[in-house]
Amino acid sequence: MASNDREIGVTRAPWCQLLEWFGSPLGERFLARESEVLRRIVPDLFGYHLVQVGRAPSLDLASVCRTRHCHVIDLASPPAAGSLCTAEPEYLPIRTDSVDALVMMHVLEFCQEPHEALREVDRVLVPEGHVVVCGFNAMSAWGLRMMLHPKRVPWAGRKLSVGRLRDWLALLGFDTVRIDFFFHAPPLSHPGILRHLQRLDQPNARTLPILTGGYVVVARKRVSTLIPLRPRWLPKRRLAPAGLPEPTPRRPHGNELG
Repeated sequence: MASNDREIGVTRAPWCQLLEWFGSPLGERFLARESEVLRRIVPDLFGYHLVQVGRAPSLDLASVCRTRHCHVIDLASPPAAGSLCTAEPEYLPIRTDSVDALVMMHVLEFCQEPHEALREVDRVLVPEGHVVVCGFNAMSAWGLRMMLHPKRVPWAGRKLSVGRLRDWLALLGFDTVRIDFFFHAPPLSHPGILRHLQRLDQPNARTLPILTGGYVVVARKRVSTLIPLRPRWLPKRRLAPAGLPEPTPRRPHGNELG
């Protein structure tokens, strides 16, 4: 991967800056709409474990998920209260084939190795498990804002379109089953302008992808017909021994995606 694809161009950890942005007027409104989308999606995901990679203020998926356990892996250090641990998305401290659903909160846009982060998703998910990827829509006015402010989070993130993400997921053996576009307001931070444009940012507004600021992509891990599946009813499937994180082995690099 080219170095200019790795370098985000920020001087501090992007995860901390993203959390701060979520506290701004624009960030709060964006996260509120994103949370509404996730709260519609997550109840349809079943199993033992749901893992949210990347913390977001006021986002509580445990209250709506139907899995037995809901965990949060923090990307900002130190971890917030209630988080399982702090980790890098390319090295998740989770057992192989142990997670039924994994939610990535703007992870691929700011991590150093997005391809490795997706390979980790493939490793930890059970067959037919689901990954939910939240991202900023680069193919919109928000993408233009990214070009104008390339060193400020969230505009400093990697410009990852839905089409490119679907290609990456397909190469790893995932089938995209759902795409939601949301947040119709332009990327403006002035509170007065945001209030004036509030009618554009309604959940029931007509969705035109080119006019939206964010997307949520849901993909299902394809089942291999060559490898027998383990019974899904095995009791007490754990993420790690005694509920504690464990390091994961580094796998050899394969061909780069996309």
